[in-house]
Amino acid sequence: MEPGVGNIVDHLYQETKITKEQCDKLKNNQDVVLDNQESTDRLFYFVNSMLMNMPDALDWDAMDSLTATITGSGNAGAKLGDLNSEDTSKGTEPRIWALPS
Repeated sequence: MEPGVGNIVDHLYQETKITKEQCDKLKNNQDVVLDNQESTDRLFYFVNSMLMNMPDALDWDAMDSLTATITGSGNAGAKLGDLNSEDTSKGTEPRIWALPS
């Protein structure tokens, strides 16, 4: 049995979605008819996720890097009320604030 398959089968048994007999048959790769639609759906979803086509991972060194830098503006500080207030400076001073830490 594939790694991980036993875990999902155990979870289905613990959640009373399948019987002990069905659990044992699934773990031993035997044919079994599941009478619970949710257990069937979950097993199909799990198996399909293992079989889906996945693209190869790109070479880490060949990928572009992304760096974000956030800088403060000196020691300028403001209260939350100041940040939400109307700008009355008529553009004469920049509206860049840093919240005090």
